[in-house]
Amino acid sequence: MLKGKSYALKWMFRMSILIIALFLFQNCTVYRGSSVDINNAIQEETKAVVVTKDGEKLKFKRLLETEENFIGVTKKRQTIKYLEKNGFDFEKHGQLRNYIIDSLEINEIYPKNKPVSTIVNIGISVLSALTVLAVAGGIIFFSSWGGLD
Repeated sequence: MLKGKSYALKWMFRMSILIIALFLFQNCTVYRGSSVDINNAIQEETKAVVVTKDGEKLKFKRLLETEENFIGVTKKRQTIKYLEKNGFDFEKHGQLRNYIIDSLEINEIYPKNKPVSTIVNIGISVLSALTVLAVAGGIIFFSSWGGLD
């Protein structure tokens, strides 16, 4: 019976490590609840959601400013479709596209909330690991339990 427990503990440990790794590679992004202007979003140098006047939510990896233009860097299919449909010019840089968004009618900009995003990602990983450990512990306990004889 001890050998079975040892195997179950090893299995539980390996599965916990696997699930923790999977959740650490997941990237959950939390955006701020209040809108900022484009200059603040550029200074933050982080992901941002831009809400247009017509209510479309566009996701950018970051917003940049050159001497004469505002640039939105993205690879999100929905954002690319909207910008191309509306005739925005872009330069391709690998998988990323840099769009000149000067003429985009921006209603709101929500930058990524870095501290909250980090806490959420770590919290999800820890809760997942604890869940795996609890389930594996229950399996070990009930498999070794002889009943109410």
